[in-house]
Amino acid sequence: MEGSDVVKDIEKKTRLAVLKRYVWMPSILNIILILVVSQQKFLGKLSGLTTGLILVSIALNGGIIFYFSNELSNEKGEKPEFQNKQQVKGLIIFTILFVASVIVGYIMKYRI
Repeated sequence: MEGSDVVKDIEKKTRLAVLKRYVWMPSILNIILILVVSQQKFLGKLSGLTTGLILVSIALNGGIIFYFSNELSNEKGEKPEFQNKQQVKGLIIFTILFVASVIVGYIMKYRI
């Protein structure tokens, strides 16, 4: 029974469920960190070092999200063209949010 297709399918579905859960955790953390950086006017000023560390954390979380999304796509066995479109979309959205948070953080810090 251990090597049967049914067991393999159940293991694959379990792994997919776990990977989906792991993708959401860093995504939610990135949203929170972006809000902290961009809302310094209301939450209180952060030092330059703290702002920089938060921005580095956002970038590193982006790498984790990319890794788990890639693993999820590989587990699902999606076509490479669909996977590439999803990755490009995700990368563009992440880049826009990251650049926007850097700009807003800079503006809030130095009040241009």
